[in-house]
Amino acid sequence: MSDGAGRLVERLERIDARLWAVAASLLLSAWAGLSVAVPNDDAFVYIRTARIFLDQGIEAAFAHYAWAGYPVLLGLVSSLGPGLVAAAYLLNALFFALLAFAFVSICREFSTDRRLLALAVLTILLFPEINEYRYLILRDTGFWAFSLLGLWCLIAYGAEGSWKYCLFFAAAMVFATLFRPEAAFYLLLAPLCLFFDQRYPRAERFLLRFRLLAAALGALLLCLLGGLAFGLNLFHQMIESASTYLPFVQSLFDPVSQQAAAEAIFGGHAATWSGRYLPLFLIAGLLAILVVELFYAVGMPFTLILAWGYWKRWLLPERNTALPIIAFAGINLLTVFGFILLTRYLTSRYAMMFSLSLAVFVPFIARQMLARALPGSRAAAWLLVLFFSFSAVDSFYSFGRSKAYVGDAIAWLDANHDGAAALITNVRAVAYFSGLVPEYDQVQPQLAEEQILAAESGDVIVVETSVVLDQLRDRPEVSALLEPVAAYPESGESSIFIYRRR
Repeated sequence: MSDGAGRLVERLERIDARLWAVAASLLLSAWAGLSVAVPNDDAFVYIRTARIFLDQGIEAAFAHYAWAGYPVLLGLVSSLGPGLVAAAYLLNALFFALLAFAFVSICREFSTDRRLLALAVLTILLFPEINEYRYLILRDTGFWAFSLLGLWCLIAYGAEGSWKYCLFFAAAMVFATLFRPEAAFYLLLAPLCLFFDQRYPRAERFLLRFRLLAAALGALLLCLLGGLAFGLNLFHQMIESASTYLPFVQSLFDPVSQQAAAEAIFGGHAATWSGRYLPLFLIAGLLAILVVELFYAVGMPFTLILAWGYWKRWLLPERNTALPIIAFAGINLLTVFGFILLTRYLTSRYAMMFSLSLAVFVPFIARQMLARALPGSRAAAWLLVLFFSFSAVDSFYSFGRSKAYVGDAIAWLDANHDGAAALITNVRAVAYFSGLVPEYDQVQPQLAEEQILAAESGDVIVVETSVVLDQLRDRPEVSALLEPVAAYPESGESSIFIYRRR
């Protein structure tokens, strides 16, 4: 190797691995954003709230959407030039870059070994369950990014005990709270793990926790005062956001609902004798759902390598340093457990902080696999190549059907809509991009029969098919009112249909 090439390699090796992770994450986000045919349904709730913020102000935005921190940020970025959709994907890219930076920084707190950090970069960039959301516009991405940044700061604070990382932790978790209010639980509860840190005497552990608590409460107080300066009571907004779960709470204590549930599960006769065991039945079933959703949140390849590492005892080497990671995973686990008990459903998205906490272990297991391989054996290396290759395919290759047909339906509307007819649709992307439905974020996935019956002659109906819609169209009184106009995709099985109301 020439001296020039050698110096170039040496300079590249000196570059912080976190910068490689950030740069690669930004490229992946750019590719993901360009490959999305239409935004996800949740995106239009944020986009409309951001538009309300730009047109009517922050109070109107919070009145429309109880916890509007992300839509307000989206509106502010959009006001700098890009459209709302472009601004959302730009924020997405920045959040994923911050998440990658924080993940590698956490691993760096344990070791500065270049091999470990390279494996950490690969782990976070190729984590299938997190990359699934790289294509979506969600407030959760900001919550994950700032929470992981707060986790890194908490680990660093436990190691150094400096005011710098104390304040950084509080600031990061406050920013995370702007996206999801439950981040306040991490802000107030995660520092409790420092009571179990054996590196410090008991009195010093109490002092470390007191500093964090003071910083956390001070940060929350500043947020409340800042909200009041803009006419917002953030404490009231948090209660308003939580009130969406009130019907679930009421159903828990409603004897009529309990009796109906018992009859649905056990049958009419058996409910008389087994109804008293309904809480046990529900808890057991919900725990089973929780376990399955946690498995989905971590993913099969990561679950397998974590199980292998646990069996071999190749996890994080320093217990005290790992305490904040365990705390974050535990808080998320308790949060999702409470959520599923209350609402009776769960998506793996809500368990992502648990998954990210466990994913920190993967680079350490991978390094041990390479280090413990027999001399001259490349089996461990090939297994890791297979693991990361599978993760890359799972992350960035879509096995599903392209949603480009939604764009075809929008193009048809642009070319054929006369401006007088109303649009009825169950596709939020069609409602938004056509510009014909002012309350596009309120569009529901199921089209009701009443909507078709109430439509006027000549109105356009654009529907994405489902079992319920197929049954609706099969009804003679409904099908007689629908004049087929177009269907997309035009070749193969169509998924979206356009009708005129007769």
